[in-house]
Amino acid sequence: MNKIQVAFKQAMRIMASDLGLKLKDLNLSIRFDEKGIPDLVARKESKNLKRVRIGQLIKPKMIGARICAKKLTHFFRIIHVAYLKGAKINNPKVVSLVFYPSKKVEEICVGIYVNGTAKKAFRLSEVIELTGLDRELHILN
Repeated sequence: MNKIQVAFKQAMRIMASDLGLKLKDLNLSIRFDEKGIPDLVARKESKNLKRVRIGQLIKPKMIGARICAKKLTHFFRIIHVAYLKGAKINNPKVVSLVFYPSKKVEEICVGIYVNGTAKKAFRLSEVIELTGLDRELHILN
């Protein structure tokens, strides 16, 4: 795992702990409105637990990896827009990103949902590599 993956896992672990959950039970759902403003919701299975500000994800390891709220929002937006364009979807509200710890690959994964239906899932490491976030932040494994 590289520093970015470790930072994401720490942020999600702390958030899960704050909500009285185990990491494996937490999902972080992200939707964007027409203005490109992210709406984050911490969830357990299909139950919404708490709205989350992007700044609440910035934990010590994220700071150490030089990730700020602006870069994190940009990272989420890149994934969102890429899927919108690839799938030729005009309404950004129907697409949501879900970050979750996968039991199968033992890594944080990103699921893409359209109108509540799962369409694709990627390992966070793949998404980081595809978006170039690791190169942008000059981080090595």
